[in-house]
Amino acid sequence: ENADTTLNTFNESRSEGEWSAVLQLDWRPNDDWLAYAKYSRGNKAGGFNAGAAMLFLPSAFELGGEILNSYEVGFKATIFGGKARLNASGYYYDYKDFQNFSAQGINLIVFNNDAENIGAEIELVASPMEGLELLLGVAIQDAQQIDLPFAGVTRDRPMANAPDLTFNGVARYEWPVSNGNLAAQIDFSYVDERSVNGIDHPGLLEEEYFVANARLGYSTADGKWEASLWVKNFTDENYVATSFDLSTFIGTEITVPNPPRWFGGTIRYNFF
Repeated sequence: ENADTTLNTFNESRSEGEWSAVLQLDWRPNDDWLAYAKYSRGNKAGGFNAGAAMLFLPSAFELGGEILNSYEVGFKATIFGGKARLNASGYYYDYKDFQNFSAQGINLIVFNNDAENIGAEIELVASPMEGLELLLGVAIQDAQQIDLPFAGVTRDRPMANAPDLTFNGVARYEWPVSNGNLAAQIDFSYVDERSVNGIDHPGLLEEEYFVANARLGYSTADGKWEASLWVKNFTDENYVATSFDLSTFIGTEITVPNPPRWFGGTIRYNFF
């Protein structure tokens, strides 16, 4: 008898048609304030999964297109007599057939499920005195995949690489020195706990981290020469960029670390 080869037959072509649109309403009560409301619809085409030895079910070979309906309101304001800018927004993202991903063995498999993200962002940029620039930003979000099955349980699960809280800041001061300018800068960022996989396996939840960098630079008045000394991750934070769970394939988990504390210097010449 001939074996049933239905599961081994892949449809290697696909076509689809979608539309995108943006509608935005702006309101300026005065020269210093702008309030807005925005709706946009975007899409991402589908495709096919592939990988080493095709180590996944044939039903996962093809993935569908993604549609995003986003709604956003916010404002931009110039305050304190022009010495500061304040930007804030709130948003809701409604995903249909969100293109999620999961590491299965040594393959990265993309699949579809619905998702939503609701959040807000606020940013303050200020220059309280000549030569001094300050920036502070905060973002909160609740990004969820809807009714995602895992280990026999179906529930809402966090989207990958979508921490609930992040904030960042920069302080930079520049002053004239000899025939040029000297600038000192420090910046930092905080990222809350996050999943690095569409399936929030406990082994693929990465801890929160706080990273800060510093830089001291000099530039000539004509902008031709620049020289700087810097230290990155001077807090010597131990954190990873992403992880891969290969426990079912080779019995281990692979993590990709970010650099520890490191120092350096840069000299640059601009021809134009």
